[in-house]
Amino acid sequence: MEVSKLNIVSLYERFRTELISYVTGQFRCNRTDAEDIVQSCFERLSHANSGIHDNSVSQKAYLYRAVHHLAIDRYRKETSFANALENYSNFQQLKESISPETDIDGKKRLQVIESTMKSMPDKRREILIMNRFDNIGIAEIARRLSLSESATRKHLFKAIRDCQRALEVEAE
Repeated sequence: MEVSKLNIVSLYERFRTELISYVTGQFRCNRTDAEDIVQSCFERLSHANSGIHDNSVSQKAYLYRAVHHLAIDRYRKETSFANALENYSNFQQLKESISPETDIDGKKRLQVIESTMKSMPDKRREILIMNRFDNIGIAEIARRLSLSESATRKHLFKAIRDCQRALEVEAE
């Protein structure tokens, strides 16, 4: 027998504290983040078409596995974002270190690229940063963002094309 939507509340009450402790210990995150992860798990479970069987052992195992995967996903997203910010900061420092006397054209090109990247959709910009600044391959980017390799290539192609077109317009 599958767990009904009403029983999800009782599962939440029964396993909440235990799961929060697991996440804080296993992933060394603060309690607030652990609570968010556990809450997300139960929120997803309440919206899922398939439930978990009415067996205490399988329920507990399912919940532990679900919060484990959610915590890993959250860590990957935070790590990717932190790396992007660091690389963007390095990009900013490089941009500021170029003086107009040494390379006026180069500084203009960097400003065009920066402006173009800011106007890109978030996913496209993230893929461009991961590939060109973090040197991450298409397959790994696709895996991290839960996209197909084909979709990842298309996003990267469009990002590079956007930058090239912006530079061509600037050159005219």
